[in-house]
Amino acid sequence: MAAHVGDIGTEIIFDTGEDLSTATVHQLFYRKPNGTVGEWVNTIDGTRLKSTTTLATDLDVGGVWAVQAYCETPTWKRHSDEDKFTVCPNIQ
Repeated sequence: MAAHVGDIGTEIIFDTGEDLSTATVHQLFYRKPNGTVGEWVNTIDGTRLKSTTTLATDLDVGGVWAVQAYCETPTWKRHSDEDKFTVCPNIQ
């Protein structure tokens, strides 16, 4: 996935590969290239966590971002592997 600094309405989708239909906790964490960490609000779509949309202030640093999911169901609690995507700088 490639996004640009300041993009609005970009969906962030993370596929866990696990059935999340019984998940009681579903978090999607990010780490910006400058080291700042946070969490996006998300919904469950099958095996995927999907953030609603991004605001202009969400994708505010160009470079490689890291994302990681954490989910809990009645039978397990797990962190996903880290994944990465690029937020590209703009010419103007």
